[in-house]
Amino acid sequence: MKSQVIFICGSIFGLIAVILGAVGSHAFKAILETNQRTGSWALAVNFQLFHALLLLYISSQAKDQKSWAALLAVIGILLFCGSVYAVSLTGIKKTAVLAPFGGVCLIAAWLVLLTEYWFRKS
Repeated sequence: MKSQVIFICGSIFGLIAVILGAVGSHAFKAILETNQRTGSWALAVNFQLFHALLLLYISSQAKDQKSWAALLAVIGILLFCGSVYAVSLTGIKKTAVLAPFGGVCLIAAWLVLLTEYWFRKS
């Protein structure tokens, strides 16, 4: 991924996280309370926002090798946050099967970033 694409992804994910945070506390409040998923929704919004910031940081480094960390973060956001949003709104727990894969991608993104930093400093 090029740094401009990573920056755009980070900005869009950040924008969507803020919108979903607001929509979750207003328009979806009754659904989330009925499904007892207000905490899950907040977790997904927080994870999405934190990883949007990670993408913005990665884009500022302008290194092509950072694209693996960015790609893993994008996949992680889509799988983890997306599945948590889906379960929170629908109550269908089968969708949650994607969350662990997304979580592993998010962890791997941080690990790739750390590894790249470590070897660059060596």
